[in-house]
Amino acid sequence: MGATTMLISGFDLSQLADNAAQRGRQLLNDLQTYLERDHEQRELPEFGIEKAAELIGCTSQHIRDKENDGTLDKPRTHRVGVMDRRIYNYNEVNQIRRALKRDDISNGKCARIIFSNLKGGVGKTSHALHLSHYTAREGMRMLVIDLDPQATLTTAFGLVPGLNVDSGEDIGPALTTNPEIITRTIKHTRWNEIDVVPAQLSLQYTDWQMLQEQKSHESTLGPLPLRLHSALQTIEDQYDLIVIDTPPALGMLSLNAIAAADMI
Repeated sequence: MGATTMLISGFDLSQLADNAAQRGRQLLNDLQTYLERDHEQRELPEFGIEKAAELIGCTSQHIRDKENDGTLDKPRTHRVGVMDRRIYNYNEVNQIRRALKRDDISNGKCARIIFSNLKGGVGKTSHALHLSHYTAREGMRMLVIDLDPQATLTTAFGLVPGLNVDSGEDIGPALTTNPEIITRTIKHTRWNEIDVVPAQLSLQYTDWQMLQEQKSHESTLGPLPLRLHSALQTIEDQYDLIVIDTPPALGMLSLNAIAAADMI
């Protein structure tokens, strides 16, 4: 075997490794391109004025009247035959709610709901996602916090770790450094009423890090199980509901969620 070239049965291992690395980079670029295209194509569903009126709790004629007198913005339309039909999405419905003063559905206090189970595949993330969509559809301001390093809930909202979620843009720094950092990790989504604190694989390290640094940070950050509670106190006045998805394990992330919850 030479000093610079490794040969086994006539194969140059260095060249094989270079080829594999190049192929890996190409596959990664292809995956990123696909995710970017998918991310750009995701849009909220659109519907007509009848469904918009049903969601708002008024008649379709009332919406037409308010659009005609300038109370509401002129709607988007699309041509069907010889007619232009009004079209709306959930964001526009909530804008109409606010303009018509029909958005007072909160009691003024932010509620915290977590979905937790030590077993995986039991529907925690699905329930968190559907509750978030439903309450946002009804006009509530939502913060969704993903504590599961698998980031399934994160990607469901079109946020992809490594693509539009950078290193440190998760709940970890707020639990280990400064609770107010949570404001820097909040991401907007296509739903105007839904913000997300995303998850990524590095959250696995956060569990371990909190246990290792327990004594050195407890005097400044407070007891371990109350770190998330402290972080939420800094931003909960901006939301009607906070929904938290947890990993299928009873680690520090899950314990923090349980300690911070109003409903489990």
